Amino acid sequence: DSTSQVECVEVYTDNGDGTHTVGCIYGCNYPNAGNESHVDEDGNNVCDLCKAEIATNVEPTTITVKISELAIENEWQNDKKYDSFNLDDVISVSTTGGQYTGKYFTSGTNWRIYQTDKGTMTFKAAEGYKIVSIKITYSVSNNGVMVQGTEQISSGTPVEVNGESITFGVGNTGTKTNGQVRVTSIEVIYEPIA
Repeated sequence: DSTSQVECVEVYTDNGDGTHTVGCIYGCNYPNAGNESHVDEDGNNVCDLCKAEIATNVEPTTITVKISELAIENEWQNDKKYDSFNLDDVISVSTTGGQYTGKYFTSGTNWRIYQTDKGTMTFKAAEGYKIVSIKITYSVSNNGVMVQGTEQISSGTPVEVNGESITFGVGNTGTKTNGQVRVTSIEVIYEPIA
């Protein structure tokens, strides 16, 4: 008499905690039964064995840039326009407006946006990233105030973004129409898009 023997066929069951259970589809006493970590050799955030999605747990990145340091690093000159620049490899800044918006001044070491120019500054994340929040520290002239749409944003106030870009302008806390926002520091928190 010959006894027929069925070969084990591995089965993987996700445990929901970054591991999966290894067993046999036929319920036999599989020699390597137990828990093991997910495997993702192709880097697609899906376990190659049990097909469960793998959490990436990527921490957000925080960058804080002082205009005084940015000016030194990029050799900015007094009373010159700097319409676009990068805060790092992910976050870029650009402006729209007239002849004054985007100018850097050594007096106060600040970068200015002008209400009379209808000036705006836009912060944009590189492809594959999103801005979580942004905090701009600034001083004012002529009752200027930073605005996002119609909302006034005080200096140093964090603004939730959760998107790829955000644009700010200059409004006024009084009746003047020539307000200025003089940016001295920018903090951006960003993360990869999941």
